[in-house]
Amino acid sequence: MLVSVLKSALSTVGIAGVFTLGVGLGVLPLDENMVAVANVFIEPVGVPVKPFFIFLGSCQILGAASLWGIGPMPNLMGRLGLMLAASCGAYGHAKNGESFVPAASYVFFMGILFFLDEGQKKKKKSA
Repeated sequence: MLVSVLKSALSTVGIAGVFTLGVGLGVLPLDENMVAVANVFIEPVGVPVKPFFIFLGSCQILGAASLWGIGPMPNLMGRLGLMLAASCGAYGHAKNGESFVPAASYVFFMGILFFLDEGQKKKKKSA
């Protein structure tokens, strides 16, 4: 039960992915805060913002779906990708003088999910 609750909470990043994808596609307006956080990483290498948001949003959606075993992305890759994206987000927010706590908390709770899932797998094998 706790694993399902945790997966549900961590899956909300899929909603953010839909909005990020919408921004990248030009359906939604660019959010200057999102651009500032992303620019910490993409500006030095010259990646345009909108294609980056299309990529990031798609990965967030697929990663959230993979938590439930849905879609083409393997569960482990989805989890690691979501943790990497949240870690980068934490760094980007901190570089812009904002709180990194929400993104860092996401990484922490994803780590707890890894731990709980492994415990469930061991419990099923011994039963």
